[in-house]
Amino acid sequence: MLKINLNNEVSIKAFTFIVLQFLICFSVLAETFSVRCKFTDGQVTDFDKSIPNTKRTSDMSDLVYDQIDTTKNSARLIGNIGVETVRAIAGSNSVHLIEITGSGNMNITTIFGTSKLNSNSFPVVHSRHMMTSSGALPSQYLGLCTKLF
Repeated sequence: MLKINLNNEVSIKAFTFIVLQFLICFSVLAETFSVRCKFTDGQVTDFDKSIPNTKRTSDMSDLVYDQIDTTKNSARLIGNIGVETVRAIAGSNSVHLIEITGSGNMNITTIFGTSKLNSNSFPVVHSRHMMTSSGALPSQYLGLCTKLF
């Protein structure tokens, strides 16, 4: 049995802090939202000659994630060739979106909940773990996601 001693001021403050943190986390995670992510910087590595060859690139299309819901662990990725359901996992002040493509490749997007820019823009990292006919082709892109209303 759990006993909580609320007889002193420190215990009351600690208990109140824990309850408030739980309520804040629950309300943030229960929110369903949509974002458009734009990428400004990236890198692609190919292993064509069995040696990693990395190049900088900014050649990454925008990604739109709709109906992101970490309580249901799902979201929709709206791309240039259709809509795909992806997995949404709540992180520590972040959301991880995981897509397994039809060919078995994995793409991971992490949207960070903290932003010093404004309340509607959030840092994002998108990583592609691709295997092509010529070998492994991993890539990673950085940018910002804007909350859609």
